Amino acid sequence: MNEYLEEPRKKYNDLMASPETIDSILFEGAKKARALAAPLLENVKTKIGRYRY
Repeated sequence: MNEYLEEPRKKYNDLMASPETIDSILFEGAKKARALAAPLLENVKTKIGRYRY
């Protein structure tokens, strides 16, 4: 079991030692999520009448 968990533990310890890396990963993920969500939200708002042209 220890051998199986060795790699994830190493990655965890590396990340915990470098908060900047965690922030960078989260920032990039948030950018990707915004890029996917923005068009969808605009579509939903248009359909519910939030945007009127």
